[in-house]
Amino acid sequence: MTNRNERMAALQANGLDTSKYFNLNFDIPLGTNVSITVNGVTYVVDGLNDAIVKDIIEQGYVFNPRVDGRWVTAQTFKMLNSRTWNPKTRNYETGWNAYLNNCYNYMYQFDMMLDEIHKLAKMERSNDPDFARLSNFFTKQVVYETCKHYIRQLRKFINNQPNRKHRGRPYVKLSKYGYVYTNELNEKVYDKLNSALLAINNSGNYSILEDSLKLFVERINKLPTDTPKCSWWKDAFKGKGAYVTLLNIIKFHNVTVQNYETGEALNRDNSIAYVESLLDTYRGDYWKFHELLKATIERNNFDLRQSIESKRTN
Repeated sequence: MTNRNERMAALQANGLDTSKYFNLNFDIPLGTNVSITVNGVTYVVDGLNDAIVKDIIEQGYVFNPRVDGRWVTAQTFKMLNSRTWNPKTRNYETGWNAYLNNCYNYMYQFDMMLDEIHKLAKMERSNDPDFARLSNFFTKQVVYETCKHYIRQLRKFINNQPNRKHRGRPYVKLSKYGYVYTNELNEKVYDKLNSALLAINNSGNYSILEDSLKLFVERINKLPTDTPKCSWWKDAFKGKGAYVTLLNIIKFHNVTVQNYETGEALNRDNSIAYVESLLDTYRGDYWKFHELLKATIERNNFDLRQSIESKRTN
């Protein structure tokens, strides 16, 4: 059995109906032109030479911004509505910021950015039409500022370590580098990080940026969970999540927005166009998408769970 068949059999064995799913299982003779449409974009496949076929064979999937948008929407609503435990105050807290602080540790920034930059690099290489929109948030500057912020936080972490000496020489203990004499920190730690930071700053496209960020992450020493996150990263994370969520609930959940300047209530198509236009209006302040999202949810009295359930029953 193939891996696909094994997964299908496992789902069926657990009582899940797989009849509504389908798989493409056919041979494309070399040189045959086949058209495949994904999210309204038509790809002409030339046998096994086309990039989309290469993605299917090598990666097992083709990145689908619509499906990714659904996941981001679910994540955003979970962050907005969940009650999370703050171990410092020993209280439950509600809201997006509380969820970010209580459920995502400091190092999550880098895991998330690596995934985001990887997707953007693939989109840029394939001339994906969504690249121009989605690349507004996690820019080279956001990556650079987040990594520079890490170096500052690392210095604070090292400076706050207890005084240790070996044969009269002060040293620090780092999980990544082991025991390092303080007078060797520049050579063994900071210089390596700064050279990777320079590579990030000099990156000319997202593929190079991805490689440079990987190099930086390979050289970082884990910091405590409660280390303050970078404001540049938080704004990009908050802005992109809200932007994608707004478009998702407008397109698929009958939500509309209001023009904040005129107060005009917009229909579906104009709501989409309006949110898209805000990429220029909010440039540099993408966190404002988050405020628009909250206002839109309140104005529409929108509940994501109820909307999904109603679609399942209709």
